[in-house]
Amino acid sequence: LPLLHIHTEREIRDEPKVLSWMELINTDREAYEGYAGIEIRGRSSADFEKTSYGLELWKNWHRDDISLPLLDMRPGEDWILDAMYVDPLRMRNKVSFELWEKMWENEIESPFRTKNPGMESRYVELFINQRYMGLYSLSEKLDEHLLHLAEEAAWSGEALYKAFHWTGGATAFTTYNSEPGNAMTWEGWEQIYPEHDYYWEPLAELRKSVVYDPDELFMELIDSLLNLDVAAEYYLFVNLIMAHDNIIKNYFLTRYADASNLLWLPWDLEGSWGISWDGTAGSHDEMLENRLYKRLLELDVSGFNEVLGSKWEHYRAGLFELDSLAAPFISYTDLLKRSGVLERENRRWPGVEIDPDPALDYLLQWIPRRLEYLDQVFD
Repeated sequence: LPLLHIHTEREIRDEPKVLSWMELINTDREAYEGYAGIEIRGRSSADFEKTSYGLELWKNWHRDDISLPLLDMRPGEDWILDAMYVDPLRMRNKVSFELWEKMWENEIESPFRTKNPGMESRYVELFINQRYMGLYSLSEKLDEHLLHLAEEAAWSGEALYKAFHWTGGATAFTTYNSEPGNAMTWEGWEQIYPEHDYYWEPLAELRKSVVYDPDELFMELIDSLLNLDVAAEYYLFVNLIMAHDNIIKNYFLTRYADASNLLWLPWDLEGSWGISWDGTAGSHDEMLENRLYKRLLELDVSGFNEVLGSKWEHYRAGLFELDSLAAPFISYTDLLKRSGVLERENRRWPGVEIDPDPALDYLLQWIPRRLEYLDQVFD
């Protein structure tokens, strides 16, 4: 696996990023060497013994950022080092985003300006100041650059919002407690882009419609506020992988200037495929919804139920076929076992013992049970 060495004389904290020197070595060749800022990232995960980090590539010690491709991924200045600590297989987030990417790669007319409206990642083994830190996933950061949002987004009408907190029901579309103010956060939401101008109008209009509009008005307006086709794709995706933590929070909504409606995007998918956000076993026989989806389903807006059934039938004949879903988990488990990284991970972090064989067996038994349940739901 590629090796990533971080050297810093500063204590790494949760903001601000501290100056470091990074060396990324891919097998027998150096992939990148240069300055970088590093900080601890995550909210609840920041309390884990093994922490995740945020990286920003800098062209000099003055902290001027630079956008570069790492390990054949897309150019970016901001990167994530995901510890994958609660996942006993160390791959659920990675496989989930690869599946989301495949759902869009054959789209002839995608509403996104990028072929992959998600995050690519690569396994690395991390060292900080020559101390081994274990297996990490180096991934792209889902931001305005990857989504090709326009410059001067406040003037163009383009935006990116992140649902990061479920308290109060705002991100579940059950409440509308206050009007947005002059701040970059609002009732569990964070405005990622524009970075300096407050532009909450598209999200505010969507939330108001879901919470307050009577049925007829909601049915009339919702297609202009939310891209229903993308919403259907996200609904199938998040329910297939049973991502409990990604229907009320842990998702993005973005908007391009040439379309008034918002597009749904996944984020942080570690609690999925049979485990919850804390790594405990999850169910296989329930549906994930919020108030927005409940209204779409109950009112069957624009034939939403038929759209879901048609899309499910299409995917089950190929991408969602059992062997297709199981293959990447088997392949990555084989890679991690052959590399010896799991033994090194267990020595470095003995608190969570990784035993890949029973963890993979559990997953391979969970997937067909989930498919059987969803086949009945979408029949």
